[in-house]
Amino acid sequence: MLSIYGWSYFFPAAAAFLLLLFGAALFWKFGTERLEHWARWVAGFLLRQKLFRVPLARDLVRVDLLRILTGLILLHRTLHSGAFIFHGPDPLSVKFACAVTLLLATMFTLGIATPLAGAALLFLNAVVLDTIMRTYTLGSDVLSMLLLVFTFLPAGTSLSIDRLVIHRGLPGASLLRAVYGIFGAPTLLRAVLTKAACLVSYGLLCLYSGSLHMRESFWLSGDVGLFVLSSSYFNEHYELFREVLASSPIAISLARLSMMTMLVWYFGFGLFVIIGGVFRWFAIGWAFLFFLVSTFVLQLGWLGYYEFLLLAILFWNRTALNVGGRASLDVLYDDRCNLCDRTVRFLRRMDIFHVVTLRPLSHNAELIARIGLSTSEALKDLYGHDPRTGRTWRGYDFYMEISKRLLLLWPAFAVFLLGRLLAIGPFIYRLIADRRVRWFGVCERAPEYSRTSMSANLLLHGRRKRLPRSLFAAFLTIHASLAVIFFATLPLFGSAPPPVFLSQMSHVFSIAQINVFNQQDLMMNEHWFLIRAVAPDGSETLLPFNGLDGERLEWHESDRVYFGNSIRWRRVANFRSSICFDPADTELIQEVIGWNRVRDEEPVDHYRVDYFVQPKPRFNFEQAPYFVIDDPRLTCTAQFGPEGKFITWRKK
Repeated sequence: MLSIYGWSYFFPAAAAFLLLLFGAALFWKFGTERLEHWARWVAGFLLRQKLFRVPLARDLVRVDLLRILTGLILLHRTLHSGAFIFHGPDPLSVKFACAVTLLLATMFTLGIATPLAGAALLFLNAVVLDTIMRTYTLGSDVLSMLLLVFTFLPAGTSLSIDRLVIHRGLPGASLLRAVYGIFGAPTLLRAVLTKAACLVSYGLLCLYSGSLHMRESFWLSGDVGLFVLSSSYFNEHYELFREVLASSPIAISLARLSMMTMLVWYFGFGLFVIIGGVFRWFAIGWAFLFFLVSTFVLQLGWLGYYEFLLLAILFWNRTALNVGGRASLDVLYDDRCNLCDRTVRFLRRMDIFHVVTLRPLSHNAELIARIGLSTSEALKDLYGHDPRTGRTWRGYDFYMEISKRLLLLWPAFAVFLLGRLLAIGPFIYRLIADRRVRWFGVCERAPEYSRTSMSANLLLHGRRKRLPRSLFAAFLTIHASLAVIFFATLPLFGSAPPPVFLSQMSHVFSIAQINVFNQQDLMMNEHWFLIRAVAPDGSETLLPFNGLDGERLEWHESDRVYFGNSIRWRRVANFRSSICFDPADTELIQEVIGWNRVRDEEPVDHYRVDYFVQPKPRFNFEQAPYFVIDDPRLTCTAQFGPEGKFITWRKK
């Protein structure tokens, strides 16, 4: 039972944690000076290569924003899994693992004891919790890479409940200071090196995958692209791609070429990023295209979303961050107007990168005169003035400009643009602006809002403490050592793989072995089963599990269904001599029936399970159709009772 539900993986996770503590103890005793010397050299080299060059104060806000997005994705994913775990036949241990994941994801997203929540997810999520819930995916590994940055920077010093509690001295502030004191204050050195570790982990993952694919002829020929794009199991738009491939030999050639390029990207990603220039642009550009396809074409769970966040944490260095004050905007407003006061308060909350400088009219007569405005004009509208270029925007144009400059208001820009195109936006604005005093009233004088600091001043007192320095040194040493071992044992070199326990420990530190889109994966499109609920009157309802062409239906949005049930059966069926009912299928089929019983209260007489096979597609360049796939063939049918008990089966 421990092995089946993943609790046995707790041991390598615990060993990895103890190894980190042991390493920290050694650095505590012998000092970190020598390692810090080399760490500064590495960080300096990466900065000279124009990597990770973000001012620390803005980087902390950026990282916290990405932390929130990561947490929301994890929450959404776990809730989808929980819908089947809490309302299904899974044992209490699986439900408990799901509840723990939800708790940690909530803490991580809101920023409650953020470093502890991040560390718990790093050590437990991929190798323990996901394994117990049977929801482990490649996305779990990419999440672990992100968690390296969020945990050891650490995140949570900017956009978090932690910051609010510490800043206001609320109950628990002292405890939170102690928590952050363990991990240490964020520094530019930490920011660069944690991102470097993230880059190394992803680069090694690409290398491992490429090393395996070099042994597979369908990857070297590029045919893997044809199978993946035409697969009803991997591609939700499979019908469109089948039509395109059937009618165009050029499309077939492009699909093959893209997979050959993919091999180059696998082997070169990490190196290309470090070299920079056109090589870096290729690595990032191809990654962006690949992640787009992974997210919106191929059905790879939440992988694509995590990979976009990985790109952002590594390479989002300028846009919307107001680095060097390039996007700064002075906002002139009537500080005796209630509506204007509410507007600028809203802008302050949205302005996480300090783009806006608020200029109340009563204190900025000189600026008003300098930009050529009269007092009556300044009182009529809100004005935005760019101190770098001297340009000024007023009224509706100001709102369009501010929505372009503030990252959190980007969605509003589309609304303002539509209003401009339809001419209704300026009309509504003028209607409200001319009546703002009559409708919203005036105040004696609104307060002059000051700009709060973006820096992590809350934690600077702990920068030189020995414990956080020792802990960070231990993390760097362990991650680098495991990376070297992993690289030396890549399949490309023909070396023996590292011991299983060591591989599992490496996995905890986000250094993972993957083997996807191999021959076994591509065969999963060749067989499937449908489950229909047959009512007492003989009417049938197809359960939203597999579709008529073997495509994934609604329930597959949950990783518990997709990776914990569907893929398990298809991979096992790859090795069967014939696709038909096998007693080993009973557990997985009963699981699907159990999910339906919870969700559908309509009376059911029995469930019919139909098994289908479909040969591999065929390709040729001589005549149309250039892509040919035969219709699926029914092989046998099984029958289960209304409560999921197996009754009988027969061949077709």
